[in-house]
Amino acid sequence: GMVLCASNDAHDKVVFVDPPAGAQIGDKVVFEGIANTPASAAQVAKKKVLEACFPDLSVGEGCVAMYQGAKFVVEGSGEVCTAPGAEVGWHVS
Repeated sequence: GMVLCASNDAHDKVVFVDPPAGAQIGDKVVFEGIANTPASAAQVAKKKVLEACFPDLSVGEGCVAMYQGAKFVVEGSGEVCTAPGAEVGWHVS
């Protein structure tokens, strides 16, 4: 598992990015409208995939977590992940 948080530029305000209330352990979170092929653990470590994504993770309208403008959603349900208390433009990491 992984914990993501949203913060302002000064990093003096930080909130958790929460899965939707109906999400279950093991549900896959994807970026709405972006096709993906899962990378192996070795590929993730070698290519620093997550680190490459961080600059494009943010908070959008309604406190929704976003990647390049695509919502974080639970695959199959369409429910979104949010960062309650965050403001539009905050960074997610």
